[in-house]
Amino acid sequence: MEWVKLLNENRRKDKHKNKIKNNYETRYELERDYDRILFCAPTRRLADKTQVFPLEKNDSVRTRLTHSYEVSNLARSIGTKLAYNNEIDIFNDYKKEEGDNLKRNLPALLAAIGLAHDLGNPPFGHKGEKAMSLWFEKNIKK
Repeated sequence: MEWVKLLNENRRKDKHKNKIKNNYETRYELERDYDRILFCAPTRRLADKTQVFPLEKNDSVRTRLTHSYEVSNLARSIGTKLAYNNEIDIFNDYKKEEGDNLKRNLPALLAAIGLAHDLGNPPFGHKGEKAMSLWFEKNIKK
């Protein structure tokens, strides 16, 4: 796999292409992508969708937002482990600066994927979608 191509910093719409970039910026583009997903409205709406309905009396309802934060955190941890503990296996063919960029980009990419993985899914998952569909078919006349 060509990680340098897959995890590059180029963007389709680069707002800073013709401008001088801030030399003090410390975040990579993939780290900014995570922030873009975090602060977008569809991500915030995940707080209104139930991921797991608890059967315990004293448990709380887990939302898709909570679930997505947990998945994102786990994915980032896996990416960090891969990038830093298995770096010889993954990045040994790259120049020093390319390898350093890849080490930061891999955990950031996996965290962003984990955060976005539930966007667009129906409440209560696909089984819930089917149950609601059947209810409407049975109870709402056309």
